[in-house]
This record gives sequence, C-alpha cells and structure tokens, in this order.
Amino acid sequence: MKSAGRKSKAAGPHDDLAGGPRRVLTPAAYQAIVVERNATADPPAGSWLVHRRFERQAADTPDAVALEGSGHSWTYAELDRRAERLAGRLRGLGAGPEIVVALLLPRSPAAAVAILG
Repeated sequence: MKSAGRKSKAAGPHDDLAGGPRRVLTPAAYQAIVVERNATADPPAGSWLVHRRFERQAADTPDAVALEGSGHSWTYAELDRRAERLAGRLRGLGAGPEIVVALLLPRSPAAAVAILG
C-alpha cells in the first residue's frame, strides 16, 4: 500500500499524533457536536445549576417522593430541609461559594443530601 506510511490529513488540533487523526465527522457535524454542544468554556445558566433546579422542584412539588432507598422515603420538602441544614453547618465551618468541599460517601440518601447541601 503506497499510502500506508503517509500521515493522514488532520481533522482537528492534533496534527502531531502518530498517523494523524482520522476524520469521522463531516465538518458540519464536527461544528455542531464538538464546538457548539461542547461549549464548556461558557458558565452554565443559573437556571441549570443542579441545586437551583432541585429547589424549584421542591417548591413546586413539596409532598412528592424525591428519594427512596436504604429504607428511606423522603419527599422533596424533607430532602430540601436536610440539604439546607447541612449547607448551614458547612457555612458555619467556613464553606462558601469558592471553597471546595470533598464528599466521600457510598451511594445513599446521605450522599444525595451532601450533593444538594
């Protein structure tokens, strides 16, 4: 094969990769999928933050079951109360918007509280 040793035409920013990248998307598909849908440099809109969406759901359906597992069944209102209580304790310990708080929990209702708090 004559072309086996030639570098393929690059489709993106990784021209220096051995053998070069292979084009698997049309330019239009690349633009739509990689560039437009992967706009990770843009901050998420406030309405898309997980805790804000949860708070909205809790306000809309406070008595609906939000979480079941490990022998627990909590409504949105109960889960929201527990998350707010934990958030208050963390703030009291110095946590805030720019402070990283690590979570190390198994999948459990407590993990959901910690993620939302």
